Amino acid sequence: MGDEHPETTEVVTTNSLPHLPHLPHLPYPLYLRTMSVKVLIPTPLQKFTNDKATVDCSGSNVAELLDSLEANCPGIKERLCDEKGQLRRFLNVYVNEEDIRFLEGTDTPLNEGDEVSIVPAVAGG
Repeated sequence: MGDEHPETTEVVTTNSLPHLPHLPHLPYPLYLRTMSVKVLIPTPLQKFTNDKATVDCSGSNVAELLDSLEANCPGIKERLCDEKGQLRRFLNVYVNEEDIRFLEGTDTPLNEGDEVSIVPAVAGG
């Protein structure tokens, strides 16, 4: 009994690490990474954003970003996604001006400072 050492836990806070890298070895409660992504909202959907043309959200990919957008702007995801949760056909989504259809779809990864544009498709003749 005298040789036993009490277990210690080191707590890392973001205050001590201004540019916190990805630290997968830390347990979940001690380390939570959030990033800010700028979402450009088309005029017809701005009624869900209190008339804001841009909204800052978070997510490691487009699918998570859509969930974050819904949490910040209730009702908007229903306009963006169908009953199965897939993006509606008449919407185009771009990450830094690249169409996600030519990337990884809603699995397209996002990074801090990325810009996501939601653009309704335009038809005409």
